[in-house]
Amino acid sequence: MGATKLLLNILLPLALSLAVASVSQAKTPPTNSILKKSYHQIIEAYASLEPSIMTKAYTDDGYYVSTGKKHNIAHGAKELSALYQHYFTKIKKNNFKLAIEFKVIDRLIDTKSITDVGYYLVTVSPALDHEHPIKQHAGKYLMTFKQDENNQWRIWSDANNRVSVKTYHDAVMLSDLFYASNLEQLTQPSQQCSVAKNLVANNAN
Repeated sequence: MGATKLLLNILLPLALSLAVASVSQAKTPPTNSILKKSYHQIIEAYASLEPSIMTKAYTDDGYYVSTGKKHNIAHGAKELSALYQHYFTKIKKNNFKLAIEFKVIDRLIDTKSITDVGYYLVTVSPALDHEHPIKQHAGKYLMTFKQDENNQWRIWSDANNRVSVKTYHDAVMLSDLFYASNLEQLTQPSQQCSVAKNLVANNAN
């Protein structure tokens, strides 16, 4: 009887700890996948130069906060659409290609929102018959995502500012939180055509 009681005293706490760990793991979503669709919607918008795709990446009451002195805060679908329409049209006229890649260095997951802090790298690629070289620049950003009525994560607020390209390359991302397109065709992220969202404000003049 004593041996049985001793065995129960050992096994019961172990079983409880395993059960708690199992429940904890079940409640924790995969870190990378939770916003993968949202980031790739942004990537698709820049690759296709389609402002409607970019606008839909935001909530209907979403904000874009530019650090530039010439631009007010863009708020709501109408203002966001006009912002990206102006910028993408300008890029199309020059026959350039754009894309975007992100390194997330921290992520805060709340019950109703997710906030990412990170860096982005931008590459502006001219047409093959164009003499202009490929250009790159980088920035830092803070984005907050909210779920819509269809449980899709969309951008509620978006703010960014420029940093050096070296700062982007030196940044250490959180876990596997790197988002870009056509990764299987690249040997390193910087080879990818990318564009940062704050290009919109800086080139909208």
